[in-house]
Amino acid sequence: MIHYKTQQILSLCTSRGAVHDFELFKRNLNQIPFGAFILADKCYQGIYAVYPNSLLPLKPKDAVNWILNSTSIIRRSIKEE
Repeated sequence: MIHYKTQQILSLCTSRGAVHDFELFKRNLNQIPFGAFILADKCYQGIYAVYPNSLLPLKPKDAVNWILNSTSIIRRSIKEE
């Protein structure tokens, strides 16, 4: 885990043998500071169920759909006013 502004290493977790990084994350939840916000990689699918204060990047196709849906909702709300 690194600090987003200073890039300082805050925490480092290791394990014996092959362990998926998301599994390692779940095993070490107690090391995350209270109220910390986590910006995770795509391989952390399901992180929100384990740690709600987190965010994953959108896939390009999903991002386009989200933008198009949001734009149409905004347009409808403007027309209704």
